[in-house]
Amino acid sequence: MSSNQAKRIRRSLNGLDLYALLEEVKGAVEGSWVQKIYGKEGRWEIALQGRSICLDLNGWIYVGKCTAQRPEMPSSFCSFLRKHLVGKVESLEQRDRDRAIRLSVRGKKLVVELFRKGNIILTDENGGVQGSLRKVAYKVYPWEYEIANIFEIDKTMENKNKNLIKTLAVDYGLGGLYAEELCLRSRIDKNSSSLAEGGKERLAHEFEGLLRELRSAETKKPVIVFKGEEAIDVVPIEMEIYRDFKIESFGSFNEAVTQYLSLTLPKTAPPATQAEERILSMQRAKLKALEEEAKKLRSLCEWIYANYQEAEEMGEVELDGYKVELDRSKSLEGNISSLYETAKSKEEKAEKIKKAMASTRKKIEKKEVKSELWKPSKRWWFEKFRWTLTSEGLLVIGGRDARSNDALVKKHLKDEDVYAHADIKGAPSVVLKEGFSASDESRREACHFALIFSKAWKTQRPARAYWVYSDQVSKTPPSGEFLPRGAFMISGKRNYVEDLELSADIGWIEYKGEKRLICSPPGVLKEYVRIEPDEERKRKDLVKGLSKRFGAHSDVVDSVLPGGGRVVEK
Repeated sequence: MSSNQAKRIRRSLNGLDLYALLEEVKGAVEGSWVQKIYGKEGRWEIALQGRSICLDLNGWIYVGKCTAQRPEMPSSFCSFLRKHLVGKVESLEQRDRDRAIRLSVRGKKLVVELFRKGNIILTDENGGVQGSLRKVAYKVYPWEYEIANIFEIDKTMENKNKNLIKTLAVDYGLGGLYAEELCLRSRIDKNSSSLAEGGKERLAHEFEGLLRELRSAETKKPVIVFKGEEAIDVVPIEMEIYRDFKIESFGSFNEAVTQYLSLTLPKTAPPATQAEERILSMQRAKLKALEEEAKKLRSLCEWIYANYQEAEEMGEVELDGYKVELDRSKSLEGNISSLYETAKSKEEKAEKIKKAMASTRKKIEKKEVKSELWKPSKRWWFEKFRWTLTSEGLLVIGGRDARSNDALVKKHLKDEDVYAHADIKGAPSVVLKEGFSASDESRREACHFALIFSKAWKTQRPARAYWVYSDQVSKTPPSGEFLPRGAFMISGKRNYVEDLELSADIGWIEYKGEKRLICSPPGVLKEYVRIEPDEERKRKDLVKGLSKRFGAHSDVVDSVLPGGGRVVEK
């Protein structure tokens, strides 16, 4: 391997690496039930029974314990996948040695693309696209894909006018590393523009041997390759190309990939602006090149005018190392005109790049602002529910859905607590901790909280709420009746609270030494923004405005809101 290539650190798996890895992990994945899905942007985790499929859409996959932190709140696409990808993994397959894999789960197919920016696409059993992380143009996923036959490589080289290494790397999907390895094993010059007699057969023989080695557990010898003390590559087999390098062997390629990523991936997440910074750097370089070339072309034109007679006898003109060949079929004036037009074209391109750079800078500024927005550094157990504090500092906890209503009451409603509920269908169960000895005001606030997060907010219909003691709440229905998930039987007297307004306050509190943004009934917070329901206003607009107002991340704001609405008081 050339010294330049050897310095490169592997940034992603290629199709043959994926081929080797899937042969290893298929048995552990197929037949396992999908437990849950986590992820956002480039890092995803498909949690199975006892293990996970860990995905980095920049080009990595392994099976085991994922190192990426699970997001506190699922994104909309993550929630979509959780809803639709339920059941046992029936098959795990690769698209003909390409960097695309597909999981089949109870009539659904999840396609993961590990090339370019990466993508995740959910389809039905016929390939019809039902949803995707990044927008796609097609309605049916183009899964069928076939790489050219190795026995036709001579025709491919001739038709595409490429040498051997480029043909293997691009047209046969081997990538640079395996293309070079195959050339070494076949003892054929990688820069050959045609194959000598027997060359095609040697290539085919070595290629089939390479594939057998990649899929066989007995012949596979996964290693991490080091240059000095730095890990630069991970491969499923020992390779000729790395025979002079220090290597570390592993029992499986999956294990080797996991260890390699722990050595090479940054310990902290890359800046949100990393991609834009790279684009901006490329734009600067392109702008500089265009401006310099335009300037040199204009200088050449001026030189030609100043040395007209001499230039008429010349086939090319050179000035300060910049050389231009003149078109002898044109007059000198025609050549000058063409050079000026070329200079003008480059200057116009430079102006377009300046505008593009301004747009990139705006994106960077926007992401920098967003990355600086507040998010909690840790989470308490009750933050998986809705929660607030009363005016005397007592904790109020509410369910988010039927499942969490069940969990809240069964696990966290104690003898010293009280239970609150809005007198309307579609309301959360609410627990006021230490509510047995709480003031009437705290109990009223707990009832108000239950109303705010009920369907009354969406319908904008006033309703009352009530509270009861914990021993009045039961999951046992009367004989012959059935209680659905999230519902409870209430016995005895209900203590109703009337005249509860449909409005809520958003603001900061400090609890247990930590800063939090909460939604509370009016009268609890000293500094707040008051909101009320408004079916004409979209929730996302309210989130955007409050995020800017409080300097908090939009995910944080979205998680505390009861629904869409408008600001009525600041």
